[in-house]
Amino acid sequence: MVSADTIIKKPKNPLPAVSSKIHISGVENMKPFQQAELETIMNKVLAKLDKTYGNIKEFKCYVKTFETTGKTKYSIHLYLVVPGSSFTAEQADFDFNAAVSWAAKALEKEVLRAKEKHKYQTGKGVK
Repeated sequence: MVSADTIIKKPKNPLPAVSSKIHISGVENMKPFQQAELETIMNKVLAKLDKTYGNIKEFKCYVKTFETTGKTKYSIHLYLVVPGSSFTAEQADFDFNAAVSWAAKALEKEVLRAKEKHKYQTGKGVK
């Protein structure tokens, strides 16, 4: 007989529900599945940024919704605070997933650009 544990595969690296560094606001008008999806995406983004930059102090996500003629427009604002600097990204779209992913990619790009600029200015990592 096969047990349920062998059939159900558990994820190797489960993400915590919400990291203590993430502050998400403006989700009161959103559907529950969108809130859950936003939390998982923000956890993944925070994990990726923590690998890239490290020593992240605070990560904020503000969601603004605008109702126009039956369609809902989502505006996503991301703020990342690290020692010595802070980064922001903002994207808006009628598709919730597109707005979140574009904002996350814009923030990652900004962090990488700042990290490369710091390496170039200090000469670290240059042979």
